[in-house]
Amino acid sequence: GPLAEEQRYTRTLRKKVGMSKSSAWDSWLAYDTARVSRVQDYRLGLIYYFFLFCILLFVLGFQIIYGNEHFKLFDVTGPARLSLQQPTQKCNPRKNECNDNFKPLVELPYCEQYTGNMPAPQQRRCEIADQHEVVPGGMLGSTMFIPTRVDRRVDERSCEPSAENGWSCTKAWTTLKHDNVFLASIEDFTLMIAHSYSRRHVSGNSLSAAGFYYECQDKNRNVSPTRGCEERGHKLKRIKIHCYKKGKCHQWTPEDETLVFPDGEPENWEANPSIGNETTSSAVFVNGNRYEVALDSRGQIPEVFAIPEGDVFSLRKVLQLAGLELDKEWNKDSESLRVAGTSLQIQVSYSNMHHIYSSFGRDNVGYVYGMIGLPMDEMKQEIYAPLQPSGNKRRYLENQHGLYVDVHVGGTFGIFSVVYLLVMLTTSLALLAMATKITDMLAVFALREKESYYKCKFEEIDREQVDQMLQKEEHADA
Repeated sequence: GPLAEEQRYTRTLRKKVGMSKSSAWDSWLAYDTARVSRVQDYRLGLIYYFFLFCILLFVLGFQIIYGNEHFKLFDVTGPARLSLQQPTQKCNPRKNECNDNFKPLVELPYCEQYTGNMPAPQQRRCEIADQHEVVPGGMLGSTMFIPTRVDRRVDERSCEPSAENGWSCTKAWTTLKHDNVFLASIEDFTLMIAHSYSRRHVSGNSLSAAGFYYECQDKNRNVSPTRGCEERGHKLKRIKIHCYKKGKCHQWTPEDETLVFPDGEPENWEANPSIGNETTSSAVFVNGNRYEVALDSRGQIPEVFAIPEGDVFSLRKVLQLAGLELDKEWNKDSESLRVAGTSLQIQVSYSNMHHIYSSFGRDNVGYVYGMIGLPMDEMKQEIYAPLQPSGNKRRYLENQHGLYVDVHVGGTFGIFSVVYLLVMLTTSLALLAMATKITDMLAVFALREKESYYKCKFEEIDREQVDQMLQKEEHADA
């Protein structure tokens, strides 16, 4: 090629005419640069600058400013706490004068006491239990077992080791009596969730962050299970959790609507337009504290709201979001979920990434709840009953089937990274080279003046021309 000919020519000159060392070094260490041909054709100019604009819009506008791809993502972890409360008539359950708000057993289709004409396929005798009877072990931690069915057993000690039986027993306890019941109005209980987050130098809790929850809606805005929402052709909405009236929780800013989460389209949940009037709020009591909660558009207490201690969900709403129906879903043994029990996971995903705003320094933290039903053929625990008979001759046991709730705190926080920014810019250089190449190909292969543009861009030299050039140089030096 031309380069080999040039090297051969250099060696020949050094031998024949004694080229100096400095000239040899200049030849061997020469700097090669591309020759640019300026084509004055507005068509090519428009095509090239259109490509440049698209590259700028994609890399700078979409990937960097909107997509935050120049931020490095770090996993977020944190603890959570669950607490449960029975339904009350808008009063403090710790007060003697406060009445519970359990539905009459004759109105519950899964109860044997039901008197309506649409009974559930599987019925049991129902009993009423408050929060302390439902969760006798207390409420502290990110998991909770909420029984829906309780099998009670009375055992009697049938043997005591002694000299007469050789200090051994073949059967220590025998069952005297067995009974099983459903716990009534479990869906009307409320679940309060509080959690915190931590990642490197960023930490805090849910009380000061913007809160959302995922809700899957079909075209008629009916709620369906969150899992597999978009695969069914439905829309996964991200709905804002509003604080109680005049509350100091979830300090919302307009930019919180731009928080970036893995899924879901943002959608505002709005209360009654006359929310400022006293007639549009109602008192609720959570953990013994009174709050004025704004009513929803139906004039009812919303199924999801926030208070300074945490986020409050009705258990009915949690089951709905997870796609669990206690009396309409069955396991392989043809038992309903109320009979067999099941489990669900509440996923809390934190984020500090905002479309557009993160590139200009905004790092407000927000989180979103995702309720996911986990398939289990049976979920149960066997415990000593909270109340036991005196003495050691008898014992009460409970085999409880119910809902196992597990809260998992996760998510990602983005931190600006120079390395990631350089990767984005490198991507733009590759795209620029591609734009130049496409424009060149259009010039020399597609336009009407392609032959002229080809000659301007490429200089073709055959072997005979090279030999003639070398001969001329040799004669000139001679």
